[in-house]
Amino acid sequence: PHNLHLPYGTDTYEADAISSRVCEAAFQRGARVVMLPTIPYGTETNLMGFPLAMNLNPSTLAMVIRDLVDSLTTHGVNKLLILNGHGGNDFKPLLRELQGQTPMQLFLCDWFRHVAADVQSEIFEDAGDHAGEMETAPAGHEHGMAGDETDEEALDPDLPEYQRLTAMAKFALGLNKIPWLSRVGRPLSQEDLELAEAYLSALGFPGSHVSAVETWEEAAGFAENPDWNSEWWEAEEQLRAGLVTQAAEDIDEVDLTTALNHIAGQAAGVATELVSGAAIDAGYDDDEFVTAAAGAMVAACYAAGLVLAADAGEDHPFALKFRLLETGRFPLGVIGTTFSLF
Repeated sequence: PHNLHLPYGTDTYEADAISSRVCEAAFQRGARVVMLPTIPYGTETNLMGFPLAMNLNPSTLAMVIRDLVDSLTTHGVNKLLILNGHGGNDFKPLLRELQGQTPMQLFLCDWFRHVAADVQSEIFEDAGDHAGEMETAPAGHEHGMAGDETDEEALDPDLPEYQRLTAMAKFALGLNKIPWLSRVGRPLSQEDLELAEAYLSALGFPGSHVSAVETWEEAAGFAENPDWNSEWWEAEEQLRAGLVTQAAEDIDEVDLTTALNHIAGQAAGVATELVSGAAIDAGYDDDEFVTAAAGAMVAACYAAGLVLAADAGEDHPFALKFRLLETGRFPLGVIGTTFSLF
C-alpha cells in the first residue's frame, strides 16, 4: 500500500524499472549482467491494517535470499547486488550473516535512501519518504507503473481530492505516535477545560459543565448509564452525515470509503492494544468496557478523518474532540448537562 494515489505493488514496479535501466547501462559499458525477476513481496507487518497487504516475515524473506544466493553460486555467479525498493525490508543483518558463509560478494542498495541523494533537494521540494514526491515521480512517469495510461490530473497535488486524501493517509499513519490515554484520571488542566468547552460550544452545548472522571470503574459506570443526552448524540450524528455529504463533493465515493476504512483499521489496531494495556496497568479487567472504549476511540478517529476529507477546519467539533484524545484524555460524552472527561 502506498497512500491513496499510488497503486499496490509500487515498490515492485519501481524496483523492476530501476533494475532494468541499471542493467542496460551496465551492459552497454561491457559488463556481463543478469537481472533476476523482482520479488513481489516483502515485510509489511506495520501495514497489515490496510486491505490485502501481503507480508513475508523477515525470517521468511531471509530464507528466500539465502536459497537464491546458493543457486547463483552453483551457477558460477560470484557477485550479487540486492536492489531493495521497500522500506520495511532490512537486509543488512542477513548480509552480515552470509559474509564468510558464501564465496559470493554481496552488495545492497536501498535506492530510495541513496540514489541521487546529493541532488534530491534540487529535484524535489520535499522528497519525502513513503509515497512522497520521490516515489510518486517515477510511478507517474514510467509506463505501466501507475496503469497503462497515467491520469495526470489524478496526480495533481493542487486538486482538493489529492490534498485531502494525502492528509487522511498521513493522519492514519500518525495514529500510533499519539500518547493515547496517558493522562486519564488526572486532574483537568486549563488546556483540557478550554478544549472541552470549545468542543461543547461548537457542538451547540455552550452551557454544559465539564467534569473529570478519575477511575476506570467510574468511566465504565458512565458508559453504562442509560441517561445519555439524546440531543448531544443526535448533534454528533447530524455533523457526521453533513461531513460525508461535504466530502463527497470533491472526493470519489470509493476513494473516500477506502480512506476512511484505512483510518478505522489503523485506529483499531492501535486502540485495542493500548486500551487493554492501560486498563491492565490500572488493575481494571472488565473486557466489555475495554472493548467499548476501544470502539469509541476508533469512532473518534473516523470522525476526525471525516473532518480532513471535508476540509472542515481545526475548529470543527470532531477535530476539537480528537485533540482531547491527542493530549492523552478520553472524552466519554454528555449526560444531562455534564460532559465527562476521563
